Amino acid sequence: MTLTYSILKLIFLVTLCSVQQTLTDTVPTSWYGPKNFTGELTFYGTGGSLTATCGFGNGPMAWQVSNLKTIAIGPGTFLGSAGCGICLQITPTGTGSGNSDFPTRHTFLAFADNLCPECAPTAVDLAESGDGRWGITYRVVPCPLDPGNRNLQLFIKEGSSTYHIEINVRNSPIAIKALRFKIDGNWQNVERKAYNYFVRDGNGQPVSLPLEVELESIFGETVHYSCLLYTSPSPRDRQKSR
Repeated sequence: MTLTYSILKLIFLVTLCSVQQTLTDTVPTSWYGPKNFTGELTFYGTGGSLTATCGFGNGPMAWQVSNLKTIAIGPGTFLGSAGCGICLQITPTGTGSGNSDFPTRHTFLAFADNLCPECAPTAVDLAESGDGRWGITYRVVPCPLDPGNRNLQLFIKEGSSTYHIEINVRNSPIAIKALRFKIDGNWQNVERKAYNYFVRDGNGQPVSLPLEVELESIFGETVHYSCLLYTSPSPRDRQKSR
């Protein structure tokens, strides 16, 4: 079984970047698809999305476009920030205890933008006020995107330069596995931090411009770009898209 969606409409575009390759339009099921996970759901209140662990801030995200619930996920799903930006299709099992209407709710989509460090590996903490601990099943599904804004986007952290670059990938329907720079003719992995930025510290050695960038999805698909990025030592944090 495969999941098919219009990935060609999700081509990652960056200002001053030229596309060298695009993703295919079909991906296999592995983490995604019919597999159901079992866990518990709790509540941690509202208003945390802008300061959540995954660092998405005000960027155009699925939860804003589709009015999805946002969640913090347990370490077994967060996976050191690899789970940032995934969407879960959550179904209450009707079991648990507490004072909430949650057990009677229908299946719903939720967007993962935070870590629940004290949660069990497959537990979910819902960003709304509520009470109790409730049984759920869930599966990972592609996130819905704004039909008018389906490009993946790079956000460059304030203070980045050719010597030290921090990049947050946003507006992806599926999880991003890796980001690489081509340095001296070789693709080198850029370290992904627990706060979901890919960080390259050159230890005094700047990257050359234009910068060759590779993104890899959770399914092993890759896209490549040639980017000028910034030459200023202290650029403003801004969205790079077109």
